[in-house]
Amino acid sequence: GLTYGEHAVVLKKPGFLGDGGFVHIGEKEMVFFLDEDGKQTGQNKDLYIDLFFYPKFGGGYEGAIMFDDGHTLWWVWLTSDLTYNYELSGDNCPAEEIAAKEQLLAENREEIAELVNVAKEIWGIDPLK
Repeated sequence: GLTYGEHAVVLKKPGFLGDGGFVHIGEKEMVFFLDEDGKQTGQNKDLYIDLFFYPKFGGGYEGAIMFDDGHTLWWVWLTSDLTYNYELSGDNCPAEEIAAKEQLLAENREEIAELVNVAKEIWGIDPLK
């Protein structure tokens, strides 16, 4: 992977921009703190946010954000204006979970926009269009 400012960029498949695979952009490192018994006592951030995107058949990209608080992983498909993409998500999510994801998107909008900008800077593309 390469780094870009504070972000790590991981290509899950070389040449992905041409023919599939996906890219992950997020924090360089997640660090967990353990006690003597190896039990987790904390971590260096309360919430880790990663952007994933991959090419769509016929052009353009689909993008998602993964939120990780050390206990729960939330996978949230994005629209191009950084809101919850209901179309891609399907309707099998409980209403409380959708509300929680919408809140995470709203609270972390700046950081999500920054991750999208990293992809734009590196490749000159919009990963959500």
